[in-house]
Amino acid sequence: MPSPRPERNTYKKQYCPYCSTPFSKLSRHLEVVHRNEVEVVKAVAFPKHSKEKQMLFTLLRNRGNFAHNTDVVRKGHGEMIACYRPKKRKGAKDFIHCIYCQGLYNKRSLKKHKCPLKPKDDEPQGRKIVRTQCALKTPVGLELSKIFKEILSCMIHDEVSRVVHSDRCIMQLGEQMYNRLGPDVTKQDYVRRTMRELGRLLLEARKITPLRTMEEFIIPANFKHVISAVKVVSGYDKEKKTYRSPSLALKLGRSLNKICSIVESNAMMYGDHERVDCARDFRITHQARWNEYISAGAKTTLKKAKWDVPQIIPFTQEVKVLHAHLEKKHHELLSKLRSCASAETYAALAQVTLSQVILFNRRREGEVSRMLLSAFKSRKSSKLNKDIAICLSEFERKLCLHFIRVEIRGKRGRNVPVILKPSMVSAMELLNETREVCGVPDENPFMFARSGAMSAYRGGECISRAAHECGIKVPEAFLEQLEDQGDEMSSNEEEPLDLSQNITTSRD
Repeated sequence: MPSPRPERNTYKKQYCPYCSTPFSKLSRHLEVVHRNEVEVVKAVAFPKHSKEKQMLFTLLRNRGNFAHNTDVVRKGHGEMIACYRPKKRKGAKDFIHCIYCQGLYNKRSLKKHKCPLKPKDDEPQGRKIVRTQCALKTPVGLELSKIFKEILSCMIHDEVSRVVHSDRCIMQLGEQMYNRLGPDVTKQDYVRRTMRELGRLLLEARKITPLRTMEEFIIPANFKHVISAVKVVSGYDKEKKTYRSPSLALKLGRSLNKICSIVESNAMMYGDHERVDCARDFRITHQARWNEYISAGAKTTLKKAKWDVPQIIPFTQEVKVLHAHLEKKHHELLSKLRSCASAETYAALAQVTLSQVILFNRRREGEVSRMLLSAFKSRKSSKLNKDIAICLSEFERKLCLHFIRVEIRGKRGRNVPVILKPSMVSAMELLNETREVCGVPDENPFMFARSGAMSAYRGGECISRAAHECGIKVPEAFLEQLEDQGDEMSSNEEEPLDLSQNITTSRD
């Protein structure tokens, strides 16, 4: 197990970036042996005890140590060189390389590290994001694209993410999913979530089974170990024969099928026919026995949970109170943002407007939350498309002639029209105008974008917060009703959707 050296009574040796040899006095070695190197010549040109010379030698020292530490990680054994030696021996998981200077620091103090190479215009980030970005600096034996590394940089750095980064199959699955889904920002959370699910499975398997890598999962003889690990992660109750998280059990079954395909393709490329046959046998075993051990019980738990939950419908008075509350805040925040733009006012107005759009249209909160800014800019008040008109009632077709219409992508790639009142349009235009002033990144593609982030506000959270503010006891009732109506819309495309009752409720 690689670990930083704790010896305090010996001279600390640093690795040369040119000859990869450890020296207790690396600066002298560089000036004598590698004096013709460009970086060394540049450092020596400064005065003897100047800060510039010390900084350049420190960067060379870090580069050499980083190359040694990377080699130790790939081999799985050895001692890593940290910038500050710990008093007691610690594991490699407690240390992370700086993404800029490549120095190895304790992860608890990394946020305090003032790196001389960090760009001045780089925005300050949270402790967990900084750890994740720096953790990706150490290779895991697999070349990753720059864009895929940016996706992984948003993953929380913890024990699960370390397992994910260290397993070749999980990383390949993540990059494969990214390549298949394309540059869709809304799918990046799905990729990270799938990788973390497999990371949790592998972490649990290492505790209770002899399995150590995902490749070992794809061996028919280990199938019972795989079943045991999946049941523990999903919270299987042997007495009640139910799952605490049945959807996780089902998703892990699909992910293991993808891992099996990756192992099989890798074995075919390297001519490992034995592993190819092993992967194919695992797939046959999985198809024959997975439903018996996992899927049947998980689906039964899901159906039972759905039947046991009582259906809650919001009262008419609660609907009126919520709409009045949102309308009042809408006017207050609109005038406040116009007079003095700030990130707090922008966030409050974005959340109120998002809630109003969802409730007015009775759409799934996720669909409206992920509305793109480009879709709003290309909003239409022209003649309705014939294909979309088929899915709308006569009342809705008339509404589209008087209200602004934004077409967004819904479930299963459907084109979903979202109707906007003039007050909503004016608020969304103001949000668009003040994005830059309020700290929204230019790269953020969402209409209801967060300040200082690449994500959008969640409609469900916004509605729940507004419901709590106006004293509604059961805010979840609004979300359940929206979700149920969204399912009805998706399951019956040819039948006209009657939103007249919803529009009337919103007006009230």
